[in-house]
Amino acid sequence: MCGRRLILQHTHGRNGTVHDYFVCHRRGGDDCAQRKALPVAQVEQRVVDCYRTITLTAEQRDRIEQVTLARLHRQQDASAERLEQLDEKATTLEASRSKLLDAYYANVIPRDLFVREQRRFKAE
Repeated sequence: MCGRRLILQHTHGRNGTVHDYFVCHRRGGDDCAQRKALPVAQVEQRVVDCYRTITLTAEQRDRIEQVTLARLHRQQDASAERLEQLDEKATTLEASRSKLLDAYYANVIPRDLFVREQRRFKAE
């Protein structure tokens, strides 16, 4: 293989079947040694075989765990902060809604304003 990027090519057989191949995107050029098309299934099997040979050292595993846990903690902190913001917003909206209801019952605001504000609260 020449080491360049492969592209997917769909070839139609005489009986209408479609065969999928990987081909070098520079195939046909003078500087490309990869002249043959590679069946997709064969390339996939090579990738699977390659992954079977990969092993992690204890240090690599520990480093991956550290990075992953750090990312999870950052996400958890961001989620907790967002939840706190939403709780504050809900508390504020509930207080405003209560004041609006009190004002409506005291005949301080007209019905159309009350309904409009109720819709806004519901949307928020």
